[in-house]
Amino acid sequence: AIVHPDDVKPLQTKFSDHLEGKSAVCECEFRLRNSSAEWLWIHFVGRVTAMTAAGEPARVIGTYRDFTARKQIEQDLGAANRRLSAVLESAVGVAIIATDLENRITLFNVGAEKMLGYAAAEVLGEPQAIFLDPSECEARGNEAPAIDSPVDPRPWTYVRKHGTHVLVTQVVNALVDADGNVCGRLSVAVDVTAQAV
Repeated sequence: AIVHPDDVKPLQTKFSDHLEGKSAVCECEFRLRNSSAEWLWIHFVGRVTAMTAAGEPARVIGTYRDFTARKQIEQDLGAANRRLSAVLESAVGVAIIATDLENRITLFNVGAEKMLGYAAAEVLGEPQAIFLDPSECEARGNEAPAIDSPVDPRPWTYVRKHGTHVLVTQVVNALVDADGNVCGRLSVAVDVTAQAV
């Protein structure tokens, strides 16, 4: 078996640190090419249990575990997240805002930043009410769409950071977690102020 060229030096460093007493065990992850010429991801945990008179390792005890499948899932998930981020950040003409079950903002895309004048860092964790028109909410009886059902597009008034209003058409859908439980809402809003004039 052959260790991947990119992993040789980190592997040597980990082993050297162990030999120098910097770590009780040598633990590392690296790629190893098998007899079928496939690269496998290996997780190794071991330690030197005996040394030669010349100070070289005479015996190493440890375990190797193939975690190639898990690594592939991690890489696929990372790629999917990067694609999703690219989509969200490319949608500059649309405000995409996610909230949790307590209506705290958990996602605020570039389109929302441009529409409302807030940076995402300013509003993440804040209540969605930060940009809703209080008088409109009161007139509608603080209505909120049923969290587990989609809502047809409807007009809402958002309040920008500097206080001006923007009329939007907003669609709200439930967000669900990996177990199928509702964990929040996703609002997609388009500025229709110019159409209303």
